[in-house]
Amino acid sequence: TLILIYCFVPPINAYIFRFWRCKLYTTSEPGELPIEYNEVMVEEPSILCASEEHDSIFRRYIIVSIVIWPVGSMALYSSLLFACYKPLHAKLRTALTRASAFLHQDYETQWCWWEALELARRLVLTGAVTAIIPEERAFLRLVLATLISTMHTCGIA
Repeated sequence: TLILIYCFVPPINAYIFRFWRCKLYTTSEPGELPIEYNEVMVEEPSILCASEEHDSIFRRYIIVSIVIWPVGSMALYSSLLFACYKPLHAKLRTALTRASAFLHQDYETQWCWWEALELARRLVLTGAVTAIIPEERAFLRLVLATLISTMHTCGIA
């Protein structure tokens, strides 16, 4: 179960953050002045972004989903690694260290917590970057994602 949750964290995270995005559309006829715009949810174009319905959905579902899934999965795996820290350093094989081996077995014992940082990087790249930076600034998204990945790679080296 832990491995399945770990595998599905990034795609579900990306799905959750997609509901954060809004897109601006022109509602005026061509040549009509003044030009009117509506900003609607990308995932549900029938809902205006600044509307009461959007705020209700945003508060009720999106914020709760973000707290439960990305933050919750990060807390789960960080707490697992924290609980495994002493047994790993003492070279003890406990039921917990065996169950969570997929998180730390690829790293030297002193770096056993690194997978938590990797998960944080994946969460930021699949969710936060797309939620914070609008789609119209795709190049800025790429630059930020490249910087995050480069810093992570330098940390590994």
